[in-house]
Amino acid sequence: MSVAKDKSTTTKARYKKHVDHQAAHQSFAYCTVNRFSLFQRLRTHFLTTVMKLVIILLAFVAVAASAQRPVGPLHPKAPKIHYGPPPLPRELAYFVTTEARREYWGIISNRTLTIRQQNKRIKQWAEDNHISKQVKEIRKDRKKYRDALKKEVQDVIDFLPEAFKQFSAVLENKDLTPDEIDQRKAELMKLNPEVFRTLKFIFKQFIEGHGPYEFAE
Repeated sequence: MSVAKDKSTTTKARYKKHVDHQAAHQSFAYCTVNRFSLFQRLRTHFLTTVMKLVIILLAFVAVAASAQRPVGPLHPKAPKIHYGPPPLPRELAYFVTTEARREYWGIISNRTLTIRQQNKRIKQWAEDNHISKQVKEIRKDRKKYRDALKKEVQDVIDFLPEAFKQFSAVLENKDLTPDEIDQRKAELMKLNPEVFRTLKFIFKQFIEGHGPYEFAE
């Protein structure tokens, strides 16, 4: 009787130990799942926050860049494409009324006028609004910019034949390795970037897809 009782007690103890072990295992698994789930939520929240910050930063950069663009067709560096009424140059915006700005936009947006007719109307508009002096100064600055630009372009064109000779001499030098040719080309580019960038562009129109030494004799 005593032996049977001891066996029963031992069996119950083993069963209880097994149940406790199972409960502990389930509790550990539950905690592990919870920790993993918490980690996933934190990770998702972190990535979402980072993406929001990146979007905000890109929007800020875009706004800052657009704010730095030259404005108005009278400005020497005005963009050629307008996605709305071109604002007056900053030098004039403080001197005219809202109605005068509308008149200015009416002149600029009239695509049936020749440039000469447009200039004549702007001149009359400036006289009517007592800002002829300011408009003349802006036009003078624009002419200086245009003349300087034309000179730079002409200088590049004038030097292109000599640059072509130098560039060709490097490409046709059979005593150079491809790496040495690239190095010489880079050195030429540093001497006069505008000229050799232009020359490089011209070359690409004819040898696109083929290396400069691909068909060397």
